[in-house]
Amino acid sequence: MQLYMLLLPVLYLFVSYISIYKMRSVFSSILRMVMGVLLILVAAMTSLTVPPAAWWEFAVIVMLVGNVEITAFKYTKGDKKGVSILNMMTLFIFVISVILTFIVY
Repeated sequence: MQLYMLLLPVLYLFVSYISIYKMRSVFSSILRMVMGVLLILVAAMTSLTVPPAAWWEFAVIVMLVGNVEITAFKYTKGDKKGVSILNMMTLFIFVISVILTFIVY
């Protein structure tokens, strides 16, 4: 379970990076959104089967997905300063997610 909850956010961040910065197309944006929904659903389903402390992991995953979508919006508008702040926040949220994964699971 730990490995799955570590690799799925990494895969989502990788797809998001490609979708936002490298390959701006409708297909990649749809793939990013589908991966975000999949990540939220998997986090919700796994938080039902483990102790109540796993809801913190679910909340952090929702914040990660929301932050990436806000970053995509800001990047399309050309806000470089906002994008750099959001990228730092995304990294910080991912580190919190990794720490929570090791604590909860």
